[in-house]
Amino acid sequence: QGQQLSKAIWMSGLILVPLAFIVFFGGRLVLGLFGDDYATLGFDSLRILTLASPFVTARYIYTSVLNYRKQVKSIALMNFIISVFIVVGAVFFITGGLVAVSWVYLIGQALVVPFILILR
Repeated sequence: QGQQLSKAIWMSGLILVPLAFIVFFGGRLVLGLFGDDYATLGFDSLRILTLASPFVTARYIYTSVLNYRKQVKSIALMNFIISVFIVVGAVFFITGGLVAVSWVYLIGQALVVPFILILR
């Protein structure tokens, strides 16, 4: 199991790092295909969500480990924490817009990592 986990982390990094770099610095070009307003309004959020991608990847990998261990309660608790942040993000959307929601999502994903480290 340990070797497969290491391989999953390594492969995720090989895919995630270059793609995150491309999206973080070149995302405006892709968003620009949908229009200038789309690129202007969406690029900051896209960059913030890109910063969240390592945390999301860690959570997905660890969810697989928890599934293997049949620790359903831990998975449910992790998903509950993320759900709370999604609801908070919806409230922030009303006042802060899409960028505020992106920040709340990033913070929520990042706060799950200590939970993962405790459960190891």
